[in-house]
Amino acid sequence: RSRGLGDVYKRQIKNFIYLTGIKYRDAIVAFFFASPFLSVIRDIYNIMPVLTLQGPANTGKTSFLEALAYLLGTKTKNANALKSASRLEGALASSTLPVILDDVTNTQEHFLDVIKSYTTLESNFQRKGAGLSKQYYSVDKPLLAPLVMSCNHPPVWFSENAFIERAVLLIIEDLERIPGWMDAKEKLRFGSLLSLIYDETNDLTNKEIKKLIKAIEVPKDLKGDSRLETIYRIFGLGKQLAKQILDMDLNISEILPCLKRTRLTSMETLISLMEYQKDVGFLNINPFDDEELHFHPTGWVKYPILEGHYKVDNRKIDCLVWNVNNIRDLQDQFEGKNTRRWTLQDFYIKIVKYFDGVRIGIFYTNVYLNDYIAKKNQKCIMIPRVNFLRKKERIRIKF
Repeated sequence: RSRGLGDVYKRQIKNFIYLTGIKYRDAIVAFFFASPFLSVIRDIYNIMPVLTLQGPANTGKTSFLEALAYLLGTKTKNANALKSASRLEGALASSTLPVILDDVTNTQEHFLDVIKSYTTLESNFQRKGAGLSKQYYSVDKPLLAPLVMSCNHPPVWFSENAFIERAVLLIIEDLERIPGWMDAKEKLRFGSLLSLIYDETNDLTNKEIKKLIKAIEVPKDLKGDSRLETIYRIFGLGKQLAKQILDMDLNISEILPCLKRTRLTSMETLISLMEYQKDVGFLNINPFDDEELHFHPTGWVKYPILEGHYKVDNRKIDCLVWNVNNIRDLQDQFEGKNTRRWTLQDFYIKIVKYFDGVRIGIFYTNVYLNDYIAKKNQKCIMIPRVNFLRKKERIRIKF
């Protein structure tokens, strides 16, 4: 390829990135720059993190990932087509380029089984044909591709500690729409970024990559945690390559809170995600009220079967209610059953700082079971329903 064509590619890619208004743009770009080297980094440091983009629809996740995949000479895949561990492993054994999966919301736990093994240790995809032909058909390939996933709502297995420890969880809440972005996207050339990365790095040995990684400075508040240090250095490597190849300065400091989140306990991670769900969560229209949209907790936060109220100055405060059974069901979904049981007090201490007017004590509640309402007093936590309401904006909704 001529030098002049390489300069054209650089201008096109830089212009496209500058016109992208998605949150965590620079961190995502840095990850893609570093992605062809992640299998080497895994073999050295025993970690190949999974990049995940979660958030409501129409925030640019899919479009941006499609464009980055195109620049690396690959395409996004529909996660629902990978219905078995074998199919997922086959995709991950295809090359060292990232496998980018869209809409993982309904994927099953075989994803977690594969991720747990191959992101920390060298793993192979092994398969033989069925029946009489199997002696003629055998596959034994290493799993080398890093994994990037997006979803509007997280699958249940996202809540497993084994996944949280291996993931960089980016919550994409909004999108700045910058004029000219679509035109810039259409001018991109298939595989152009990959060819630029290859030209810059094709002489690098594994030893030199290790030296590059170790030389990247880590922020003080991540030091002492070797896993987070390595993950940060992966983004640092991408930042360094972007500077060398495109003369572009990427800001990767925005991922620090996301990395720190993986230090939290399962319960703390759950609460941080409850806060997110409260802020931008699932919309459910109340057809009898034009003034409000109801924001119900979704995903890991099981919608309670209990409703109730408490009184303040003779004013009734309508609430959603969690009792001990409620909370244990939620914990089983989030952590699994082989952990210390949460208590109401544990849960209360965590959520009181995220929701207004939370109460713990003996309250009068309605328990809804198959259209049968049982009224009783019980010890529970009550979160005022107003925490899940948001004033309705002028939008059109198709039924």
